[in-house]
Amino acid sequence: MAAWTSEEEQRRRRRKRIVQGLLIGGAAIGVPALINAAIARRAKKVAPASWGRRHRYAWELGDVVFQRLGEGEPLLLLHSFGPGHDSIEWRAVAERLAAGCQVFAPDLPGWGRSDRPSVEYDAELYIEFLIDFLVDVVRRRSVVVASGLSAAYALQVAVDRPELVRAGIPVCPLGIDQASDEPDLSDAVIHRLLRLPLVGTSALNVYSSRNGLVHHLRREVYSDPDRV
Repeated sequence: MAAWTSEEEQRRRRRKRIVQGLLIGGAAIGVPALINAAIARRAKKVAPASWGRRHRYAWELGDVVFQRLGEGEPLLLLHSFGPGHDSIEWRAVAERLAAGCQVFAPDLPGWGRSDRPSVEYDAELYIEFLIDFLVDVVRRRSVVVASGLSAAYALQVAVDRPELVRAGIPVCPLGIDQASDEPDLSDAVIHRLLRLPLVGTSALNVYSSRNGLVHHLRREVYSDPDRV
């Protein structure tokens, strides 16, 4: 009888651990899902730009919104990559340059007011987009001013299609010295995890929260943190 009681007690403890594990696992999945759903309901659409003339380029992978202003030789302005980034970071510059140039400032695919197709957002996608945009929209050999990671893509376009780029101006360029690096195992694992709906959405909500934006802008963008 004592042995039977001991065996029954072990089974009871195992069942308790299983139930506790299921509850913890359910909470680990359910709580972030509820938080993400609440954030999605509160989120507002990106407001239309109030500068330049708004246009929409029907690219093969989705519509891309861009601002065009001024007349003269073409000048393409490419925003950097990071939370909250889109073409508006060029507004003050674009409005001044429009006095002597025709300025194009797109929200790159997946950013700002442009469409977010369910595709792999890699270097090849953005290089292909830039070539298509220069051919279909700008239609003339252009000066390309690119900030951050987009500078690496613009440089590759200038190498591949020199007839499209008259000059390139990188601003705080990133990625150029890493263009030939192959992703390692940790990169592959992180990228795979971020493609999962719950994990990726939660990471995006943290990264693009008010605190996340302030942290990013103070560390990576503004030389004077007080301007944030």
